[in-house]
Amino acid sequence: MANERHQYSISRRRRLIDLEPMKRDALPLVWVPDRNEWTSLELTFGEHIDSVPVTDEEAEHFMETGEISSMRTGGQEGMSDDSSEG
Repeated sequence: MANERHQYSISRRRRLIDLEPMKRDALPLVWVPDRNEWTSLELTFGEHIDSVPVTDEEAEHFMETGEISSMRTGGQEGMSDDSSEG
């Protein structure tokens, strides 16, 4: 298996996003902790645009614990979860 690294990020809504599918012109995926799975159906339009990159290790930690490093989210504290859609 090739040593490919996924490109993960955390959105303003504090959701884990996998951007790797975009390399194949597919939709990015979002982690759904309640179902313990990845899906493209839960991502809101443009949510991945302002997301903050995280390492594979941080993504794995988030999937296991639901915790996001405060260092990663610190810059987002003042940001609103509201996106004026429409």
